[in-house]
Amino acid sequence: MACDRSGSILLPGPVHTILGWVVDGQEMPDGTLNRDGDRVWSRTGTWPQQDLSLPTTEYGTWGIRYQRGLLPPPGADGMVANLAKEILAATSGGTCRLPQRATQVQRQGVTVQMVDPQAIYDTGSTGITEVDLWIRAHNPYRQAQPSVVWSPDQEVW
Repeated sequence: MACDRSGSILLPGPVHTILGWVVDGQEMPDGTLNRDGDRVWSRTGTWPQQDLSLPTTEYGTWGIRYQRGLLPPPGADGMVANLAKEILAATSGGTCRLPQRATQVQRQGVTVQMVDPQAIYDTGSTGITEVDLWIRAHNPYRQAQPSVVWSPDQEVW
């Protein structure tokens, strides 16, 4: 990139929104960057000079501000609220639906055996039915992070 300043720049992503960019400490007008996914191009054709030893408020520097990440799927806010409510109840002495460590209870001749909560947590579940069902609907393969495709033939940035 030091020799050719006309190409695109791959921002660490996923890039959600470009908030703005500064050149020589001055905010640049909207529309002076092109974006395609996580790549950006300067509409002026070349990138400005860059002195990485200085903050972006100084002459001879530039920087891009952006929000990184993906929007949560629809319904996430409600499920997070349900889980937070149960955690608050559990930590403040209230009644909650989070599973406790008991695996068997016997009352008046009736025995109820429950799953060990650690087994629930080990599968990535919370123990709250609607929260767990929502998570499974949006992440059926229980991926801990998004998949990536990589090839040794690809250029490394």
